Amino acid sequence: MKRVILCPNPYRDDELTVAKRSREILEHIGFETVVCLPFNREGYGDQLGVPIRQLQQEIKRADLLIAFGGDGTILHLARTVALHNVPVLGINLGSLGFMSELEPNELERLNDLKNWNFSVESRMMLDVTVLREGKPAYNNIALNDAVVSKGSVARVVRLDVSTEEGRLTKITGDGGIVSTPTGSTGYSMAAGGPIVEPTARNLLLTPICPHSTRASSYVLSPDHTITIEAADANRKFVYLSVDGGKAFSLKNGDKVRVRQSRFTTKLVRLSKKSFCEILDSKMGMETQEQLLRLLAERGVKCTQATVSRDIKQLHLVKEPTGHGRYRYAVSVQKTKLNFAEKLRTIFRECVLSVASAQNLVVLKTIEGMAQGAAFALDNMAETDIVGTLAGDDTILLVFHDNARAVDFCEQVKQMLR
Repeated sequence: MKRVILCPNPYRDDELTVAKRSREILEHIGFETVVCLPFNREGYGDQLGVPIRQLQQEIKRADLLIAFGGDGTILHLARTVALHNVPVLGINLGSLGFMSELEPNELERLNDLKNWNFSVESRMMLDVTVLREGKPAYNNIALNDAVVSKGSVARVVRLDVSTEEGRLTKITGDGGIVSTPTGSTGYSMAAGGPIVEPTARNLLLTPICPHSTRASSYVLSPDHTITIEAADANRKFVYLSVDGGKAFSLKNGDKVRVRQSRFTTKLVRLSKKSFCEILDSKMGMETQEQLLRLLAERGVKCTQATVSRDIKQLHLVKEPTGHGRYRYAVSVQKTKLNFAEKLRTIFRECVLSVASAQNLVVLKTIEGMAQGAAFALDNMAETDIVGTLAGDDTILLVFHDNARAVDFCEQVKQMLR
């Protein structure tokens, strides 16, 4: 009998809803299941009537681990499953879920495990070691990346990067990222690094906010060992973080060595989707057609006209995600926000009257409030307004033409009623 560990992120599957449904399916096809947590949450499970077992003990007898959460949950489990050579199947309860295989609405696909007929992707990992005075002071393995970066103080750090063949580059900026191909769609991509097919075997080096117009990312053979040394770690806070985990403080003379690990993370694949298809589906909605298709898959019937109207009402705009791609996102530009929604309170409280003379508008305010109201107007970035001039209780606005000045007066009068 196959033994499967169900490992829900207690902050993602709060009521164990997805894990319980998965357990029902797996036990129906004859599998033995146990529930373990990737990290502790006191009292979790007991109040839900589900016994929680210790992961470090159960992993020794497991045939498969199913992780319920986002990519961060799988990263947290990667070291444990790699050391015990247990494959992982991810069920995405996060945002992107590049490493996950199923969504919560696809749990019936777990029936495909019955005959143990699935493919496994072997993902490269990294051995990360800090040498202090020639001796190991820190060791870890990473599925995504090892990041050497500055602390919270806004100062640049200087990193000397080399391989066994000699100096590679010098990074002056916020830090540097050494990532696997799996990690190329994480922090490395956000820092401007290349996207590499996750089953490849490469070492990627990406600078973080480099103070140079000629800074480059590097894609190296897995046979290399990358060494990073912070030249001024005594004067500045410099840290190492592996797969987003707890930071390790570096000292002057410390050497961070990163190389391909003999361990790998094995990800279960039930579908035949290519990396390109997964990347396209995970990188966000670029077109209304994609939104319609996704809504249809979720059982929501609507027309393109409805979607177009909702996009407008939600103030969604297309923003760049890097690598020439765009996605729909909520606008953060004040120019896109409705005048009444943001300024109604200010104007009702402080504006007393409004009048226009050709392309000029005069607003009378409560004494001392003119500059505050003018500041609100300026932050609208209203294209019809050429400029504002505020005194103590009067604001003068200059518009491009008479008609726009009159329209603005009518808007304000409507608001003050």
